[in-house]
Amino acid sequence: MFHGLLLQPTYVTKPLVIRAFCDADWASDVDDRRSTSGTAILFDPNLISSWSRKQKVTARSSTEAKYRSIAQISTELTWIHTLLTELQVSFTTPVIFCDNQSAVSIAHNPVFHSRTKHMKIDVFFVREKIWAKQLTSVHVPTLDQWAA
Repeated sequence: MFHGLLLQPTYVTKPLVIRAFCDADWASDVDDRRSTSGTAILFDPNLISSWSRKQKVTARSSTEAKYRSIAQISTELTWIHTLLTELQVSFTTPVIFCDNQSAVSIAHNPVFHSRTKHMKIDVFFVREKIWAKQLTSVHVPTLDQWAA
């Protein structure tokens, strides 16, 4: 039996596509009610990063848990963006796919609401990246969520 990642060749005649899927369960740990985030980052057809980790704070809602997952994957995409830029690799704006419409809306909404003030740093970080066109976030139906 073979275990490993299959990397397929990509063609450098076009900008490479970076897609990121992120998900989070809400308060699944029965001991401390912290959520777990999961991600998958694809560089064209190839999976280049995947992880699952427990969030450091307890989320008050499923939207907050998902948004914290978006913030975590945004930091990794920022690193990938910087690396590829330094290597002069042509790529499209990375796209984050999330199955929570509220979390995606918070990322794109310039108005700051009092209901999101407890996650202010994550909100500002992701919005800054979206406004700078370094990444974008879109809703994906739960059935098409690869990071679930």
